[in-house]
Amino acid sequence: MKNFSEIAKTAPLFPDIPRMEMAQLMNKKIEFLQAEFLPSSFGGEFAVVLFKLDGKSFSTAIGSKVIVDSLKKYRADLPFEATVSEKKSKDGRMYQCLI
Repeated sequence: MKNFSEIAKTAPLFPDIPRMEMAQLMNKKIEFLQAEFLPSSFGGEFAVVLFKLDGKSFSTAIGSKVIVDSLKKYRADLPFEATVSEKKSKDGRMYQCLI
């Protein structure tokens, strides 16, 4: 009989692609190739993204609701280029977005 932990595993997305942290992507233009959406343990969703930077493929996890919503909205238009940016909201909070 199989153990639940054996059947409940989810395969990592893009396991053979080097991973890059979001902080390394700030103010850089990247080519978004693919986005997958998963439930977050904090509520809502996060995205696991395959992208190219300087001609090399990488993956990253994105928790920014603004970026996740943008990726979901324009998923059918992938691939596309965008710059990962940080902006200040009207109430003074910083948030990440694509420009």
